[in-house]
Amino acid sequence: MRLASRLMGIVFLAGLVSVAVAQEASQAEFDSLESAALEEAQQKLGASAKPHPYMNALVGTCKTAHVELDKDGKEVSVVEGTAEFKSIQQGHWVTQSYQRLSKDRTIESFSVLGYDGEKQKFVGLWIDKKTPFSMPFEGQLDDKTGILKEIGTQQSLYGPILFIMVA
Repeated sequence: MRLASRLMGIVFLAGLVSVAVAQEASQAEFDSLESAALEEAQQKLGASAKPHPYMNALVGTCKTAHVELDKDGKEVSVVEGTAEFKSIQQGHWVTQSYQRLSKDRTIESFSVLGYDGEKQKFVGLWIDKKTPFSMPFEGQLDDKTGILKEIGTQQSLYGPILFIMVA
């Protein structure tokens, strides 16, 4: 019985070692891709080797306006805030940390924004602490005005809510 138990332990360890070696070989193969081959693979996936130029223009701190509209599109309230954009992933993405006052508390949220070369659109994800739902969005840059309009849907207790962000 002891011999069988020891043999099973050895077989189990041998299996673990072979899995670890296989994973290391795969990682080594990935790491050895030449930059030209990696760039070619990215282009096939619709990714640009260079970040969209608009991404760098967003970096910094700016004032914001949170505008709430009623169901008829009439402005209900405007609340000012601040947003800080930081570049990540060699400029392919930016993060946004956002704060505004709402009645007696500070609302904080976070988003990431990048450019999807295949879709030819800006894409991102917005999260905040007032709701447990993430809010994916897509946007287009108006080349004439330099304004990025992002549209997404937020889940709520009352069903989906359309939201629009303009940068």
